[in-house]
Amino acid sequence: MTAARNGLHYWQLLGSPGCRTLWKFAIGKDSGKACYPPRAEVRYSETILQGRCWQDPYRYLQDDQAALYSLLEAENTYAEAWLQPLAKLQHQLHKEIMQASPQDQESMPAQLGKWVYSSHVPAGKQEVVIVRQKGSGQNETVLDLNAPGHFASALGQAKICKSQHKVAYTLEVSPGSEQYRGCVQDIATGEVIDAIPNSAGLEFAADDMSIAYTTQDAAGRSSQVRLRRIGENPGSEQCLMDEVEQDTHLHIGRTKDWKYLLLNANSKSTSEVHMLDAHNPWTAQPVLVMPRQQGVEYFVEHHNTSLYIMTNRHPQGEMRIMTACTSQLPQRMADLDTFVEVESGDCIEDTDMFHKALVLHIRSQGLPCIRVVPLPTGDIGDGQMPASVDIRLPAGFTELVPGPNPDFYADYIYLEASSPIMPAKQFSLDLADPACLKPLQSDGAAGPGPLALYKWKALEGVSADGTPVPITLVYKEGSEQPAPLLLTAYGAYGMCADMNFKPERLSLLERGWAVAIAHIRGGGELGRAWHRSATGACKARSVDDLEACLDALVQQGVAQHGSVALEGRSAGALPAAALLNRRPGSIAAMLLHAPLVDLLGNMTDESCPLRVHEAGEFGDPCISTDVLDAMLELCPYTTLQSCEQPAVLIRVGLDDLRVPAWGPTKYAAKLRASQMGLMPVLLMSRPGGHFSEEHHAVTDASLDIAFLLHAMANKHESKKPDVRRVF
Repeated sequence: MTAARNGLHYWQLLGSPGCRTLWKFAIGKDSGKACYPPRAEVRYSETILQGRCWQDPYRYLQDDQAALYSLLEAENTYAEAWLQPLAKLQHQLHKEIMQASPQDQESMPAQLGKWVYSSHVPAGKQEVVIVRQKGSGQNETVLDLNAPGHFASALGQAKICKSQHKVAYTLEVSPGSEQYRGCVQDIATGEVIDAIPNSAGLEFAADDMSIAYTTQDAAGRSSQVRLRRIGENPGSEQCLMDEVEQDTHLHIGRTKDWKYLLLNANSKSTSEVHMLDAHNPWTAQPVLVMPRQQGVEYFVEHHNTSLYIMTNRHPQGEMRIMTACTSQLPQRMADLDTFVEVESGDCIEDTDMFHKALVLHIRSQGLPCIRVVPLPTGDIGDGQMPASVDIRLPAGFTELVPGPNPDFYADYIYLEASSPIMPAKQFSLDLADPACLKPLQSDGAAGPGPLALYKWKALEGVSADGTPVPITLVYKEGSEQPAPLLLTAYGAYGMCADMNFKPERLSLLERGWAVAIAHIRGGGELGRAWHRSATGACKARSVDDLEACLDALVQQGVAQHGSVALEGRSAGALPAAALLNRRPGSIAAMLLHAPLVDLLGNMTDESCPLRVHEAGEFGDPCISTDVLDAMLELCPYTTLQSCEQPAVLIRVGLDDLRVPAWGPTKYAAKLRASQMGLMPVLLMSRPGGHFSEEHHAVTDASLDIAFLLHAMANKHESKKPDVRRVF
């Protein structure tokens, strides 16, 4: 007899004394104790906005911190009890993940003059150590955040001054706060020679004695750029820029040749850059490159007497490279000269400037590649230039990450390539002869089975409007189909789905699972138009795409409905949870990390610090009725209905500013109240913010995989496939 047949809510069933045995079976017959899920108090609150009205049973959790924390504590107790029978499996998975993880965690080398810098996290430590080496000499410690006095604070960024005698860096004030303080340290002595209480970002001037930095306002927005003499009285500081627009953040940088400091103002849809002479920052005045214009973004680099500007001022909104003369500022966009424009279907993602060449990071047909564009030694147009060279990824790789490559005069650059089945491998590229990437190291770790047995291939789904949606399928050669499937996606902010190597997934592949990565709209896999097409009132296209990928994988025999697990992180949880609402019978389990599942609550709560900034991605329901109507139909929390739900594990940071803890907590409470079956809804929380999971990565991953394996094996009324074939 099931809850659904009786028409009872899950919490009503569990509250019945006669159901103790049934519930103990649901949490694991070896648990040895009964444990009941928390029941959040229902206090209906009505919201009226632009003529629309909706009810929220748990709205009070956004304001009542005591009630929120009490509920989260009870949720942790319940989750720990439910997961306790999986401890042995988790321990085995932990060993497998460690075995599959690359042993050498040292960063890519960063050559700067005669010094080569690198960083690593020492065994048994949590924070980074930066070292440098000259020639064949001994390593010299540049910065050790595990040393006394740093209190193991998380590193924001680190910058080396032009003479390489000082290092400036930012540290998170408290875990998850995303508020930072700055320090300047003498490398030779290790002495901290200046401290900046509020500094989100910083950059040395070329004189080595001055530093420019950004400060954060109460909402965490970088709103000011200030100039400071290192070690002197803060009263002598100078404000270089003060940004009043609440959707615009400031960033301080410099051109790679140390000619200019760059004062960047960026929103989701506009840019404005001022340049300041880095050699005379106190006497020179910031010079505007181009005034901000709605919908136009641009980023600046310098070479000789020319500016190289990456901008989306393009008929299709893609990035191209244009040039301007530094003696003719400010410029109008219409007066710029086109320097590089990529072919249709390709998109420029980033640039890196060097003395000999401009390096473009391009995505072509969904995969990254590099274009090396030789640069003139004089002004642009002086003499015939050699042709550009395109360098493709080595066979089998899907991701390409550039190293820091800080030296303007470098002859070589360093990059790192990986794929879902191949650990990261470091390569060098000769800018004078960029024929191919040359590996820096031999192949490393192996997982539970030989890496050669793991494969990936490209598939495709067709969305509701006819748009083809790419899918990357990862599997073990010889495994059977249909298989249990982990389906993951992101689809937001123009960011590509993560295609890096994840050792925990090998444990799934070894047990006959497949993993599918859906490259849905809202991401950046196919350019900026791919991103724009699933923003604002059109955000539901991300869900349409994910649903199309699910159906394609079933139709092609890879998986079957009812044996699919979803995974969503941050904004990637939005399409995953929305798909669950559409197709609950297709999903056996779901993993959500720091999930944006109460989109409507986040975007209508004025206390959310990033609400104004996020309106550039999701739209503003307080202004647009189209956006509000779209959110009322899309928001996973708002649209939850009572049905037989799958097993769900949710992780949340108590100090998360981007996805406040109340959102996932409300979602867990409503999901459990809507549960008409026997699968658990688990919510786990710990102190920390949106990016605080890395210190617990292996422990969390092993528990996640154990949860998925257990949930799939115990899927209520699951059916075995009638026909199986081999990948």
